[in-house]
Amino acid sequence: MLDGSDGTRNVFPAVLDFVQRVVEKLNVGEGKDRVSVVQYSRDPVAHFYLNTHSRKEDVLENVRSLRHKEEGPSTLVQLSIEDRAAKRDVVLLIDGSDRNRNGFPAMREFVQRVVEKLHVDEGRDRVSVVQYSQEPEASFYLNTYTTKEEVLEHVRGLRHKGGRPLNTGSALQYVRDSVLSDSSGSRRLQGVPQILILLNGGRSSDSVDTPASALRELGVKIFTIGNRYSDSRELQRISKEPSNAVSVSDFSDLPSVQEQLLDSVETVVVSVTPTTPTVLVDQTAPRKDVVFLLDGSDYTRNAFPAMKDFVQRVVEKLNVMENRDRVSVVQYSRDPEAHFYLNTYTGKEETLDAVRALRHKGGRPLNTGAALQEK
Repeated sequence: MLDGSDGTRNVFPAVLDFVQRVVEKLNVGEGKDRVSVVQYSRDPVAHFYLNTHSRKEDVLENVRSLRHKEEGPSTLVQLSIEDRAAKRDVVLLIDGSDRNRNGFPAMREFVQRVVEKLHVDEGRDRVSVVQYSQEPEASFYLNTYTTKEEVLEHVRGLRHKGGRPLNTGSALQYVRDSVLSDSSGSRRLQGVPQILILLNGGRSSDSVDTPASALRELGVKIFTIGNRYSDSRELQRISKEPSNAVSVSDFSDLPSVQEQLLDSVETVVVSVTPTTPTVLVDQTAPRKDVVFLLDGSDYTRNAFPAMKDFVQRVVEKLNVMENRDRVSVVQYSRDPEAHFYLNTYTGKEETLDAVRALRHKGGRPLNTGAALQEK
């Protein structure tokens, strides 16, 4: 829903460009993503509904032709997107060290069962398998195969890597740098959930804390599965969430935790709808006090760069200076946090510098009511 009131004439091109870039990232098609755009001021007008267009080109053509509505006061800003096809990038990191030679067939069978439950197809789930001991080695990347049968065929053919020692830390770093990258098929920048499943059978010979933290900072959801030889505390530090770290006595018992893991993976949903900030406009004077209230919860980690870019482009269109436009940015999840207030900066450049320096807050749950009250 786009604010088309008189007070948003100058920022409307930036809003329109933002909507266009969001649509370009979506997978619009029959049975997939759907988009609707509504513009309003005193009264709302639907330019098209969720079932109007089934092709991305038609949606983009309609978005490009939008004109500013210009009528009366405004109250709300929202963009409606229906995600009809869940997408995930799933990396399975397997301990292939000498100690796990006997357990490897059970680990391989587990990977096979996980893949069978996923929706591996163009535009849907993608899978990569990495095996490691002293050094990590990608069996295949996220963009190597596009069908489930191709992935399963490769998984069935996996052979034990062998080697020692077990460097889990360097394997995690390898996943971050070489597997969850654009060139290897990661869709992180498109807002697709990033999931890492680690099968581990021993304490790491190198440090896992820094590379695990670096993965989580990218928004990667980490699940760990260990056996009786694993360091359970180490696996919990990697996943960060105790419920995402499970143990079995032996890898032959993996079927007992399979459903639990798959249920957890199914719940990993990252909203592909970047939250459009609410803009409060003084309609009676050539001055505006503009407050951006940004959803900084765990669910928007991947979408946050697009939100920050939107704020920057809106500020660039404003006339920020003494006795003219003033800007404030508040980010919230469980609790709101003001990055700067309306009277903190009096120049556009220092405001833009502060916006560029914004970092994702994180946290949950999402208490929008408390944030509105605080604001």
